[in-house]
Amino acid sequence: MAVRIVVALAVVLAGIGFLLLATYVMRRRPRETVGPSGTRVVRGAAETAPPPPAPVAAGAVPDSPEVQVNRRMFLNRVLLLSSTVFGVGMGGGSLAMLWPNKIGGFGSVIDAGNLEDIKKRIADEKQPYYNAEGRFYLVAYTPPEPDDNPYVEAECTKEGIMALYQKCAHLGCRVPFCVTSQWFECPCHGSVYNGAGEVQPNSPAPAGLWRFKMTIDGGRVLVDTSKPLAQPAKGADTVVQPPAGPHCLAAGGGGH
Repeated sequence: MAVRIVVALAVVLAGIGFLLLATYVMRRRPRETVGPSGTRVVRGAAETAPPPPAPVAAGAVPDSPEVQVNRRMFLNRVLLLSSTVFGVGMGGGSLAMLWPNKIGGFGSVIDAGNLEDIKKRIADEKQPYYNAEGRFYLVAYTPPEPDDNPYVEAECTKEGIMALYQKCAHLGCRVPFCVTSQWFECPCHGSVYNGAGEVQPNSPAPAGLWRFKMTIDGGRVLVDTSKPLAQPAKGADTVVQPPAGPHCLAAGGGGH
């Protein structure tokens, strides 16, 4: 769209310049006459007929504002107007190209896929479904008290799954999932979170993983990654899930 605007302005300016040039050429073209032999003769300044006697001059009449706008002033104003229009067009086009236009990816609503396919994959692989474009995990989650659950109230969980932001609450590292322990374990500083992204007491992270609002539309899972929310405080534990096996971290989540 910005390119079309700039091209259109360039065409308009070129047209104005062409008209001004044509007017100037027509006014400067010498007069021609036909000589005795039938050939065209250009009459120069010396060959022109003597001018008629000057009429009796009347008293001086002050020029009106319209008369004062001579050709030079007109051309100057046209040049100024053309430069202004071109500058506005270029500036507007540049601004349109630089203006952020979020149409997909992290920070927008992500279509994570079919709900049933995602739930089946989580059950079969015994690990969360990871979406790299949206930087979130979809985990299996059944709220123990649906009527009094902060994740349900924040609309972060729907129909047995929940969306967790991959970012560690400590220093922002991506937190991978450990299949053997069935916990999230951050390799940067040893923070560990249960399967619902709730931080464990011996971790350096001050709170659990952020969540994203999600909706189910026509069987598709839509996750809004524009604003993380519903971060559980340290000590929250809605699933009461001890580690299912060995930790992937050597320290077992001790941290430092």
